[in-house]
Amino acid sequence: MTTSPNFLYEFGGYRLDVAESLLLRDGTAIALPPKTLAVLALLVRRAGNLVDRDTLMRELWPDSFVEEANIARHIWTLRQVFGGDVFIETVPKRGYRFVAPVRASTSVRTLPASPVTRDVTANRQARESYERANQLAQHPADHQRALSLYQECVTADPEFAPAWARLGRLYRVMSKYEASGKESHRLAEDALERALALAPDLPLVVTQYALLEVDLGRGVDAMTRLLRRAREHRNDADLLAGLVHACRYTGLLDASVAAHRRAVAIDPLIATSVVQSYWMSGDMALALAESSKLTGGSLRPMVLALAGRDAEAIAYLKAQEPKLPYERMVRLCVALRALLEGDRAASLAALDWLLLNAIPDPEAHYFYARYLARLGEVERANDALAAAVFGGFIASRVMAWDPWLDPLRGSASFQAVQAQADARRLVALRSYIDAGGEETLGPVSAA
Repeated sequence: MTTSPNFLYEFGGYRLDVAESLLLRDGTAIALPPKTLAVLALLVRRAGNLVDRDTLMRELWPDSFVEEANIARHIWTLRQVFGGDVFIETVPKRGYRFVAPVRASTSVRTLPASPVTRDVTANRQARESYERANQLAQHPADHQRALSLYQECVTADPEFAPAWARLGRLYRVMSKYEASGKESHRLAEDALERALALAPDLPLVVTQYALLEVDLGRGVDAMTRLLRRAREHRNDADLLAGLVHACRYTGLLDASVAAHRRAVAIDPLIATSVVQSYWMSGDMALALAESSKLTGGSLRPMVLALAGRDAEAIAYLKAQEPKLPYERMVRLCVALRALLEGDRAASLAALDWLLLNAIPDPEAHYFYARYLARLGEVERANDALAAAVFGGFIASRVMAWDPWLDPLRGSASFQAVQAQADARRLVALRSYIDAGGEETLGPVSAA
């Protein structure tokens, strides 16, 4: 047992416990996403003073690009909680002010040796649904059946955190392929925030929430959180698999590969996204070997095409297109196949659809940029590349050598995005070092 100072703020019938990340109304806890609570805490600490949007972004998202609409969403959530009580004032074009009288106090809290989490269920129906859903969720053709089973599970046991985490993961995966991906992404966020409220220290929950943060452009935040958890749970393969993904998005490809190697040393059957890290590093031999394990999608043929094996890539795409369960999967395959076959119009039509139905995933925009560049659409390719980098996909190293981007290299727009990617990678590297990444995964080159 240890003790720590705890800051409490009271206003109206509410109490904000900063150390416990807890908002109470008349003694009853109110479930709020962690970042929403962080917004509230910042406003309450500065009650009566204007907090401009730049300050909110700088203090709560120091290493990420965040749109103002994201902040507005957290403010809206707080206003829904407070109902008719006007505690937060909007100062047009400037920021927000907490206007309710606040009483601050300090107490001492006792920290337990270990947290209690809802990581098991005694409900037989919930357990059976969960286990079956986990099997089905690995195959896109079975996603809808898995979704129904996860929903049955959380209905049978609403306190079973792993089921909420797996449900959120499935919604997130589905959001990448559905035409209406934004709605599934919102549902993913809701499910994962529920999981986090139930079991904030469970590695599965932390990992899946971090992957959602990566999609939302908060890759550095996600990476540092996973690194700190991995230092506490050194033999958790899921945390390391999450780091494969997060480190790739932050441009730290060596760390991503190191995380993969540690993960498979612990669990040889663990699935990671290391194939992307291999090809982005320029290691085509390993990328080809790893991509041979994939069972669908456009990644394997993309690697084949990059290795100069266009005929194999085209044959692969033609064979699987009729089998794909999602429209977005089909369009991704058509965009690449038509490009390789020389059908510029068909490839552009598929890309137009994908861009019109964009989803929260900055990495996808990097692929669009590559294809558009090969098609000679220089301005649109540069726009897609900027969307990738400013959205949180720090493609610094791969941009420096990717031959499909060669048509862009002479443009000022490309050079500006490359400079931004390089700068963001250095920020990520500093965060990696500060979070103990070198001790966990090894050193990463600054170049």
